[in-house]
Amino acid sequence: MTTTLESSFLRIVALKSGFTPKPMLAAQSALLMIGLKAQEFTAVDIPRDVTNGDKHLAGCATGSLVATGLLTVVGRMKSPDKSAKGRKLDVLRLANREKAKTWLKANGIELDASFEMQETLL
Repeated sequence: MTTTLESSFLRIVALKSGFTPKPMLAAQSALLMIGLKAQEFTAVDIPRDVTNGDKHLAGCATGSLVATGLLTVVGRMKSPDKSAKGRKLDVLRLANREKAKTWLKANGIELDASFEMQETLL
């Protein structure tokens, strides 16, 4: 399954990355780390302390990782948030575990042994 990323959305992602790089990096890292632990996940799985109340950060981080090919959209599901009024979320999967680990390492995120052990379970 593919998702369309409009140029206006990608512009917002670029602006968020440029003007708030640390929160964006934290959200992207969280998504990749979640993906290393779970086979399928959504942006809602990012801990709230990572997004600091920014309602758009999870979506921007997701869109940027989908656009770069690190995440793949494998389905859609209804948001668990009651205030979302039935809005659908992308269900995600890592496109490549090794590329995700390389991205994390290149961005200063060191993984502990628990991420290595998970590989044998998938």
